[in-house]
Amino acid sequence: MKKNSIFVNTIIYTIKLFTSFLFPLVSQPYVNRILGVTQIGKYNFSFSFVSYFASIAGLGISTYAIKEGSKFRNDKKKIEKFCQNMLTINTFSMIVSLLILFWVITFSKQLGAYKNIIMLLSLEIPLVTFGTNWIFNIFEDYVYITVRSFIFQILAICLMFLFVKNEQDIYWYSLISVIAAYGSNTLNLIYSRKYFKFKFWFSKDSLIHIRPILILFASSLASQIYLNLDITMLGIIGDDYQVGIYSSATKIYTLARMTLSAFISVILPRIAECSSDRNKYIEMYTNAHYAYLTLLIPASFGLFGTSAFFISVFCGEAFVNADIPLSILSIALLFSSSGSFMANLVLLVNKEEKKILLATVVGAIVNFVGNILVLPSCGYIGAAITTLISEVVVFFIQYNYVRNYIIASIKEKLEIFKIIISSSIILLVCSIFNKMPLDKGIMFVFQVLISLVGYGVLSIIMKNRIVLFLIWRIRNKSKKDGKHLC
Repeated sequence: MKKNSIFVNTIIYTIKLFTSFLFPLVSQPYVNRILGVTQIGKYNFSFSFVSYFASIAGLGISTYAIKEGSKFRNDKKKIEKFCQNMLTINTFSMIVSLLILFWVITFSKQLGAYKNIIMLLSLEIPLVTFGTNWIFNIFEDYVYITVRSFIFQILAICLMFLFVKNEQDIYWYSLISVIAAYGSNTLNLIYSRKYFKFKFWFSKDSLIHIRPILILFASSLASQIYLNLDITMLGIIGDDYQVGIYSSATKIYTLARMTLSAFISVILPRIAECSSDRNKYIEMYTNAHYAYLTLLIPASFGLFGTSAFFISVFCGEAFVNADIPLSILSIALLFSSSGSFMANLVLLVNKEEKKILLATVVGAIVNFVGNILVLPSCGYIGAAITTLISEVVVFFIQYNYVRNYIIASIKEKLEIFKIIISSSIILLVCSIFNKMPLDKGIMFVFQVLISLVGYGVLSIIMKNRIVLFLIWRIRNKSKKDGKHLC
C-alpha cells in the first residue's frame, strides 16, 4: 500500500479538521446571538450528559483499533477479521449504552427540561458506531473523510440558516449539529467495503481484544468525566447561564485542542508500525515531539493573548464574561495536549493502557473534588481553574511514566526552551495591541501577522530545525515548480 509522507498526511488531516470545524465556526456566532446564553447553556449541558454515554458506546475501540490494526493493515484476511471483531464489540457496547441512556432520561425528573435535546443528540451514538471512522485512520485514507465531512458541513450550515430563527429552535439546532458532526458517517457504510465486508463476527479469538479495550474504555470514560464534569456540575450547582458562559469558552478551547490533535492522529499509525524497532521508534518520537511543541506552544500563547477577540467574534458581547475562563483554559491547553501526545505515542504504543487509566482517574478525582470546593463561590472561573489543575496533575503523572521509555537529553530540553523563548514574542505583541484603541478585527490581523513573523524570525535565529525544514521544503518546491513551468 502506497503511503503519503507524514507531512502530507498532516496537511490533509488538518484540512479535514478545519472542514469539521466549518459548522461550529459559522454557527457559533449566529446561534449564540439567536438562542442566547441560557438556551446555549441548556444545549451544552445536554451535550455533556450525552457524551458520557457516547464514551460507553465507544468503549475505547477507536484508539485500540488504530493502534493494533496499523500493525497488519497489509494482510487483507487478518485486517478484515479484525475489523469485523471491532464492529461486533462496538455494536454490543452501543446497545448497552442506549438502553442505559433511555432508562435514565425516562425515570429522572431533573432531566425533564433537557429530555428532548438529549434524545436528539443521542443520535450521534449509532452514527459513530456504524461510521467506523477508525478504519480510515488505519489505512490513512484522509482524503475521503475530508471530502465527505466538507459536504455535510455545508449542508448543515444551510439547514441552520433555514430552520434556526429564534430561541424556540434549539431542537432544530440540536438535530442539525448532529448532522454536521456525524451525518457523513452514513456514507461510511458503503465506502468501508473497500477495506472489509460489513458483517458481525465474534469468536474465541476475539476475547483477546476485550481486556485492552476495557482498559482503554475505563481511561476514555474517566477522561470524558473530567472533561465534561465542569459543565455537568455547573448545571447542577449553578444555572444554565453559568453553563452557557463556561461552555462557550470550552468550545473554543476544544477546537484548538482538536486541531492540534491532527498531528497525533496522523503519526500514531506510523509510530505503532515501527514500535518493534527501538532506535527507529525513539528517533521518530523525538522528531515528532519537537514538531508538535513547535505548533503547540505558540498556539497556546496566541490563544491566551487573543481570548477576548475570539469570545467577542464567535460568541457575541453577551458572552464577554467567557474571556477569563478561556484565558485560563489556554494555559491548560499546553498540559492537556502535551499529555495526550505522550499518552498516545508512548504509553499506548508500549501497551501501558493501565498507566493512562491511572493518570486519567486521578485527574477526574482532582477535578471533581476541586469543583465541589470552588464552583459554589467561583462559578465558571472556578471551573476553568479546576480544569487547569487537573490537566497539570495528569501531565506530570504521565511524564513520570514516559521517562521509563523516553529520556530527553539536555540538548532536547534546551531545544524546547528555545521554542518557549521564540513563542514569548506572541504574548508581547498581543499585550501591546490589546491596549490600543483599534477595531477588534484589524487588531487581530496585526496580532497574527506580526506574531507569525516574530516567531518565525526568532525560530530561525535559534535554529529551530522544524521551521528550517519547512523553509527548505517550500524553497525546493518553488524551484521544482519553476523548472516545470519553464
